[in-house]
Amino acid sequence: MKKVLFILSVLILLTITISYAGTVQLKAAPAVPEAVTPDDPQVPGMGIITSRTMRDGRMATSNQAILGPQSCTHMGDPYSPLDSTWATGPYTYTYRIYIPPTYDHDVIRVELFDPDSMNADLNSFTINRSNTAINNGLSALASKSCGVNGGSSSRIQPCLLHTDELDLVNGAPNLDLDEVNPYWFVRIDENRVRTSETTCGSPAGYTASANTQTRYSLSYFAENPDSTIVKIPLVDYFGQTGDGVRDAGDHQTDMRWVSPGANVPFSTIDDPGVTVPATPRTVDSFEIDLTTDVPNILVEPNTGARYLYLDVQAMSGTSENGYEVWAGLADYVNIVPSEVNARNLYLLNHPGSHDSQGVEVTAVNTLVQNSNFNDPLGIPLAYVGPELAGETMHITMFDSEFGAQPPLIFYFDTIAFTPDNSNLLGYDPDQTDWAVAFAVAGRDDPDGIAEGIRCTPDDCNNQWVVPAYQISIPGDLSSCDWQNPTAEGCTPFYGGRLMALYDGGFSDTYTWELSAVLDNVPIDQTAGCTAFPIGIHEVARSVTAPGAGSNPYPDGGDFSYPSNPPNYASFLDHQDDVPLLNATPGDIFRVQNGFGDGNFSWLVWNVGMAADSNTLAYSLTWPGDSTDYNPCSGPGCPGGAGIPGSGFPYNVRGYIEPVDPTDQALHIGDWLASSASGISASTVQTQLQTHINLERTLRLPVWNASTGIGVNGRFQTTQFAIFRILGYNITENWLLLEFLGFDSSCGQVPVAPPSADKLLYLPIIVKNTSD
Repeated sequence: MKKVLFILSVLILLTITISYAGTVQLKAAPAVPEAVTPDDPQVPGMGIITSRTMRDGRMATSNQAILGPQSCTHMGDPYSPLDSTWATGPYTYTYRIYIPPTYDHDVIRVELFDPDSMNADLNSFTINRSNTAINNGLSALASKSCGVNGGSSSRIQPCLLHTDELDLVNGAPNLDLDEVNPYWFVRIDENRVRTSETTCGSPAGYTASANTQTRYSLSYFAENPDSTIVKIPLVDYFGQTGDGVRDAGDHQTDMRWVSPGANVPFSTIDDPGVTVPATPRTVDSFEIDLTTDVPNILVEPNTGARYLYLDVQAMSGTSENGYEVWAGLADYVNIVPSEVNARNLYLLNHPGSHDSQGVEVTAVNTLVQNSNFNDPLGIPLAYVGPELAGETMHITMFDSEFGAQPPLIFYFDTIAFTPDNSNLLGYDPDQTDWAVAFAVAGRDDPDGIAEGIRCTPDDCNNQWVVPAYQISIPGDLSSCDWQNPTAEGCTPFYGGRLMALYDGGFSDTYTWELSAVLDNVPIDQTAGCTAFPIGIHEVARSVTAPGAGSNPYPDGGDFSYPSNPPNYASFLDHQDDVPLLNATPGDIFRVQNGFGDGNFSWLVWNVGMAADSNTLAYSLTWPGDSTDYNPCSGPGCPGGAGIPGSGFPYNVRGYIEPVDPTDQALHIGDWLASSASGISASTVQTQLQTHINLERTLRLPVWNASTGIGVNGRFQTTQFAIFRILGYNITENWLLLEFLGFDSSCGQVPVAPPSADKLLYLPIIVKNTSD
């Protein structure tokens, strides 16, 4: 069919979570990202993800930090010290608190972790271990001491005690990092003083007068009746120092999560019994009632999103104040503890018990981060939408040095990436679809900057990486040579999280800064989609629990591949027996091959191609061939002229609609041809196994109407969705898929497609259907 220019306002919504540390796969709790790259005209700039565990607020491998205004930039904060050469006067870091249109609760609770800068003078503890650790042979309790089992015994220094649970990650049974509790948190602040005009360091003894007082200020933007937009302050909180002059240090917020001003500032589970008063501006609490506290709050017209903003400013002091931010439901105060270690254990032992319900906290442009991990770690930096495909992003770092190690690798969590410490690049290029590695010894950087021009991650003391790293976001396929595909020119990109594989060193404070052109130019959603040749019927339903219902999650022995399949309980966001059209990211579908309700179908992109295993395997091979219109050669390519009316004098592998051969872009309403091949073919299995092993995300057509059977089968596309293949069974002919989101970034049309009965009278051409 002919396409009509039509711009929709709703863009792709993806939920993908893959990150890695060394050779260990990290399975962070899946996040629910914003629809596209956040482009906030009120507070413009890239939103930097504050934590790998932002969704549930668990403390693990990092925390945020700010230095006092009398401090020194060489400690890792480039802007807060008043003598900074990169900012003049007092400086404020800003965070966006994104409230999705699906957030259907009246109250949003903003919590601060350890907003004070006081350190406890305690060193010896009996720690508890997680249920996972206990079930894998570690004792439930252990005696640990700062200085012996991690950190320092000095009150001026941070202390994170080793729980020994990392042994279960680095050795048998090789658990994922996010399945264990690596640290018992004792102190995260760093007591520091000026030691000279240009340097700062540790005092001889703990000095409370040097502690940094930090102001945390909530606000929002309101739209007046005359359409003018104004910033409305909500409430402030001043973190305590405990010096007896600025405050008495009596809020007991050290090592606790707190919502200042709330009727229940801590959890009722472990409430220390004190109030934590906030400073009112228009309200008096960090619990914000969205129905009364934020009148005329600005609503993003295209997505329905709302934002709160948190400004963080150091007011006095020379020390480093570590903190963290979480926002979400207020209901958890009666369930989840507020003390950091009790909360960490509760969240590990009760997965999904402290979900932010889609609320996200991101730092605008700049994030000061303190590393709590010694090995290469997958760090999520920012959500990047498909509308930025082909654009350039600039990333720089400040003061990356103490314990940090090169290289620094950028990748996307929606594109296959395999770390490899034995490779100079830090990853395996043969098992990676797209990545760029900077500061690789003996090599120039991939953006053309010669080796030695930039400082390297282990040698950037008190300096920015200059020039900033430049990466070209993948997904612009306009110059792809499909005969010789490259990662740079031929990698599909459906949106995802930009990740950094980075060894930051333990307790090093450094800064990320990101920028990209966000010009509010909408993606052309009417462009044809690239896809992989698996069609899913829209009435498919998600699996039920093992042994229950009509479509239970398969037992481990039911899988032909993989040999060690994921278990049902590992999918925290899965909902049983949900129709595909109502699915949310994380739902799991087992779909049978066929033409019936809820089935999946193998596809061939045009009827000029042999509908056999050779063609199917080739089309399943990354990066796909649905837009390859070069002369076809090799297995599955019939000789002779191309499809009549297509304009091609030769056969091609790319999509050509069986109804209208002049239509060569895949859209909603288009028809797709069935392949005669299937999962029994070894070449097809090989490609499926590669997708499973690399955890690839694939765009698949979703269909409703069908006609014909076998190689004469046709399916009408209703939309597109992103899936990950988890496994398959050969004899029962099913695929197990993880739904990651519907995709409206391409293939959209405004007019009703032709009905199925019209297709029945059109000629169907099938060539060489033998397998």
